[in-house]
Amino acid sequence: MKTSILLSGLWDWHIPGGQNQKITVPSCYHCVGDAYYEKDFEILNLPTHQKVVLRFEGIHYEGHVWVNSVDIGEMFPYCRYEFDITDYIKTGTNHITVLVQDITAEFGPTSGWEDYGGISRDVFLYCYDDAYVLETQWITHFNGDYTAADCELKVWIENPFTPCNADVCYEIIYNNSVYLSGNTGIDIKEGRNEIPFRFHAVAPPLWSPELPNICELKIRVMKNNAIVDRKTETIGFREFKAVGTRFYLNGKDTVLKGICRHEMWGEHQGFTLSKEQIERDFRLIKQLGANYVRLVHYPHNEYTLEVADRMGIMVSEEPGLWWSDFRSGRMEEKALEILSRTVHRDRNRACLIFWLLFNECRFAGDYPSRGKKVCRDLDPTRLVSAANCMDIDDTKNYFDEQGLDFYTYHAYGYRPKYIGGDRPLSVEDACRCFKDKPLVFTEWGGWFIHNNVNLINGFKRDFVKFMHNRSPEPNLAGIAWWQFQDIYQFYRGLPGVVDGQLSDGLVDNERNIKPMYNQMSDLFRLIDEPAPPVALMSSSAPAQLICNCKIIEPNFPFDNRNMKALSLVNLLQSSEQQFAWEQVLKNTARRSRAGHHSYVKSIGPVIPQKIESIGRIPVCLEKGQPLVFSRDYECAEVIVNEMVSEVFFFGHVTYCEGYPALGKYGDPVMNYEFVYEDGGTDLFELKNGIDFSSASMLCDGSRMNPISVNAFRVIELTYEQDWEHYQICWQTCSINPTKKLNRIKMQLVGPGETLFTPLVYGITVKTTFK
Repeated sequence: MKTSILLSGLWDWHIPGGQNQKITVPSCYHCVGDAYYEKDFEILNLPTHQKVVLRFEGIHYEGHVWVNSVDIGEMFPYCRYEFDITDYIKTGTNHITVLVQDITAEFGPTSGWEDYGGISRDVFLYCYDDAYVLETQWITHFNGDYTAADCELKVWIENPFTPCNADVCYEIIYNNSVYLSGNTGIDIKEGRNEIPFRFHAVAPPLWSPELPNICELKIRVMKNNAIVDRKTETIGFREFKAVGTRFYLNGKDTVLKGICRHEMWGEHQGFTLSKEQIERDFRLIKQLGANYVRLVHYPHNEYTLEVADRMGIMVSEEPGLWWSDFRSGRMEEKALEILSRTVHRDRNRACLIFWLLFNECRFAGDYPSRGKKVCRDLDPTRLVSAANCMDIDDTKNYFDEQGLDFYTYHAYGYRPKYIGGDRPLSVEDACRCFKDKPLVFTEWGGWFIHNNVNLINGFKRDFVKFMHNRSPEPNLAGIAWWQFQDIYQFYRGLPGVVDGQLSDGLVDNERNIKPMYNQMSDLFRLIDEPAPPVALMSSSAPAQLICNCKIIEPNFPFDNRNMKALSLVNLLQSSEQQFAWEQVLKNTARRSRAGHHSYVKSIGPVIPQKIESIGRIPVCLEKGQPLVFSRDYECAEVIVNEMVSEVFFFGHVTYCEGYPALGKYGDPVMNYEFVYEDGGTDLFELKNGIDFSSASMLCDGSRMNPISVNAFRVIELTYEQDWEHYQICWQTCSINPTKKLNRIKMQLVGPGETLFTPLVYGITVKTTFK
């Protein structure tokens, strides 16, 4: 029999060059760039006849694994990875190292929601001493009235050892009784073995949102009448298909009454939810009257689908593509791998009705047809499409060309007559255009109409009408409100984002019900009972800027005697520095990962009022802009003429971004040269990620936690929560206390078109007496 060891719990964690901290696995954190996890585990009396597998249920975002310093392989986000580590472990203590890349990863980070990093799901060690069940596939083919089904059950047995004889048995348990069973004796060869079962089911207990009948599938592998492995999973009898412009569940015309749900909770928890939190979400969704949840925009925890199975809520899954460029790096291949792994994991779920290949990606190449082939090869009965917001004519042509099974559109606008963005388009126009396959509004609503009863009623009227129509009249097969809960997203700004929160949820990020929850419940009720038309009105929302300066006092003891703050006023007021600052501020807007949003940094990391102390440290941080180093201002000198033992620099950030979002760890940024009265010098070479990190604490749609090894955060500046959130750090340079320091020379290094724009806000020195 196999044994399993849960490796979740406390691990060691550190950034490159940083000190170890303890961190809980699974969990998430604000992005830091690259981070290393390490953990020891014990193997006692390792038998020679045993296979050992290391399993990760999911990370954010990309990673690499080493066991006992041996490179085991790489991981992409969200999905399950298993590594055979039999040849690399030993009896006694073994060591795992995992590199996790968050905001620096190619696949995963977006500006569409707040990114988090970490080993976000459980980690296991499995030890096999015999043949074992690797995976299964469950397929049903119903007769015309769904009173019987021909069933296919495929079981894959992995045998890591010598060939043997075995019996493979299955049981399908419904309502605590054996409903169907069978077995076969086989010769199991070394490696993977496929065992097909085919059988007939009479009066199968059908799964639906109204009656979520689920069954337990139990597989046993037996040798000499002894069980050597067993596997239990949940399955259901159901069929979901498209006929013309309609969906049918078990032969019944079924409208999708849906919402979009991210797998996030609270302000800092990220993607790691407890089972209780997942269950609470789905209870709220079920009480809402929804029958469908679009799991956006990436594979969710496996337990999420288990809950949906049990509660009777249909779901769809997607691989994590959001405004992605298929021409960039390995993006397409990574998406296909994530898709394949997710299909393998979830293809037996009754609740899962279709796969969505991407979200809001520009049409290019043949990725959709390739993705559909991956799905159909592994899961031949489910529908395949993609969530889309492009021009409707282009959508129809591209979806038809790529062979997708139904159409989608994101119907955002203030009124049902204007849901087309830059072009006039109504709900009716969209329904008329897509007249040969089902049409689903895979997103709609959002902040355009959130909490505005008059605007919502207009959409209720049109949706009820077109969801009750049937061909040849224009009709609508499903909707999914954007979105279930508020999430953090730090780039969009008002009116959709307030204080960094995309606030168009039916509940807030702690799952407190908002007024829109009841409006959505009413819409779902009206879809079943035709509603009268309601007049439309308009609304507007005020905008407000937030300004806050938070000083973080150092939490370690130090002697502040003989400290002296130096003035940088003359440097700051020079015409050269003013010009450099204007140029830097002018060029801070850059394109986000989505390619169609620009960052707004209209104020910059300026100090709102003069600061004369940080804790017990005297400083002279002038109100306004810092000293900025760029290709327009590469060098500055500060006269000291004191005996000095330590120099404290306040800044040590690069604008508007830096490590981990910009540049590589260890890239040169600038030099400090300390010139003594006798002509001698000390040179400090300062580097990205070691001495400098990003001034901005936002990257794309996410907060991040920029950390450098040698500098410590002492000030946070927030001018507008959605756009401008900055940090100022403090770094100490210890110099020769026996020589008189004449001046400090600060010099930008690197190529003329340097990546980095370092900032200096102030300098304090600790003097000595001689």
